[in-house]
Amino acid sequence: MLLCEGTPRGKKGAATAIFNLCIYHGDKARAVKAGIVAPLIRFMNDVGRGMVDKALAIMIILASHHEGRTSIGQCIASI
Repeated sequence: MLLCEGTPRGKKGAATAIFNLCIYHGDKARAVKAGIVAPLIRFMNDVGRGMVDKALAIMIILASHHEGRTSIGQCIASI
């Protein structure tokens, strides 16, 4: 997944694409099922990567969906 293993520029581009896809309600559940929440939480904990703002923006969108809220809660509880 480019978001996890790409260059810094590639990661930012992937985050932008994911943000734009998740605006559509149906894609929120798909993103959650694809496992996007855990990498986003890692980005939010690593200020040095410069991805906190992008990760937080996506998390806000995902939190508007029941599956997103559930996944966010599970990931945070496991930290």
